[in-house]
Amino acid sequence: MVGTTGAAACSSGCARVANGSDLGRDRQSPGNHSASSLLGRQVGQAKLACVGHGILRKGNRLMLDQVARADDVLIDKVCQPLVDWIDQAAELDCFKVARVCTDLSALAWILSQASVTAAAVGTGNLGFEFFQCALILLGLGSIIVLRTIFERVGGSRGGSQANPLRASMFTHRVMCLLWLIGMLIKTAMTPVGFEPLALFAVGAFATLGVYAGACSNRPPKRHEQRESLWSSRTAEVRSR
Repeated sequence: MVGTTGAAACSSGCARVANGSDLGRDRQSPGNHSASSLLGRQVGQAKLACVGHGILRKGNRLMLDQVARADDVLIDKVCQPLVDWIDQAAELDCFKVARVCTDLSALAWILSQASVTAAAVGTGNLGFEFFQCALILLGLGSIIVLRTIFERVGGSRGGSQANPLRASMFTHRVMCLLWLIGMLIKTAMTPVGFEPLALFAVGAFATLGVYAGACSNRPPKRHEQRESLWSSRTAEVRSR
């Protein structure tokens, strides 16, 4: 809203300065000194709006660049080595790791709402019970949608193709990361209990899932070379 108002004021003020017709008419007409001073103030405000709008847009771009760099560092320097190690140890690619994380997030979500649901059932309030059940289903539905995305992209993507989720889920990763930071602050400020830890686990596994889903799988040539080397050695042993 501020950017739109600033842009409108900037365009109208700059048009008046470039045109100069209003100011010329005010100077030609006698007794219009107040109108001239008012127009001058309007032009000055329009110039300030132009400068402020440009600074705001530049600041937004710089902030977005910083967030994008942090996102790249988390993917390339933190999550990618972890996904490669899991793939080498358990033969799980990045999308399978993301699905496991979403499953753990769903389990943590159910556990975090178990005590509140039990209390709602104990009160006998149908409205409270319905609200709590709807909240659980809404959270599970969101996690299931996220898991379906990982399953669909992982099944249709070849080994040599780039991961499309790295660019398309940038906003999701930023929101999950902010949510995780908020949950960490809330958990640190509240007494230690099962429900706060379970809620923090929901955010942690969901964030790890979206970042694991943005990583890249190892080239399949490594697996093929390993299998071909093993088969060739087995054939040599049998020939002897």
